[in-house]
Amino acid sequence: MKNRIIFLFLFSLILLSCASQRGKVFTDFDSAQSFSEYKKYSWAKDEPMTINSRFPVSALVGMHIQKAIESTMKSKGFQFVDNRADADFVVSFTVGSREAVEIYTMPSSVYSGDWRWGGQYFTTYETRSFRYKEGAISIDIFDKARNSPVWHGVASGRIDEESSEQTEGINRAVEAILETFPPGT
Repeated sequence: MKNRIIFLFLFSLILLSCASQRGKVFTDFDSAQSFSEYKKYSWAKDEPMTINSRFPVSALVGMHIQKAIESTMKSKGFQFVDNRADADFVVSFTVGSREAVEIYTMPSSVYSGDWRWGGQYFTTYETRSFRYKEGAISIDIFDKARNSPVWHGVASGRIDEESSEQTEGINRAVEAILETFPPGT
């Protein structure tokens, strides 16, 4: 009974640590660029999504990412314009996914030759593997006048297969990526 309680406690700790892991976010920008004059943006091309994945990526995923970018940019005070010529900057994004494996080892039981102080204890370990999909969203911003990249952000993390949670995950990822755009705000 005591062994089961120890096992359940350790397993719970592992699950909590996995559940609390947040996706990784990285951003970079051209420090010579002044972002203060940016007001209007457009998509860099008619289809702003580039796919970099061995797995098929649904067109709906691209639509969800576009909506999330538009919503986040609007909340930051930027105006979307259909005509690229009227934009101060243009936006494109890349999505990708891959299969990943997480391997962990944990104690599965503890045995003792006898139950007294100083007795010998033996622990057996169990190794388990967990397969999941890891995805990444990369957002690139280009200065329209200079026609050059000025800002890049990427988020990566586990992909939830449930469509309602996938949309929420996309929204959270896009908001996390664009949190530091424009730089200095």
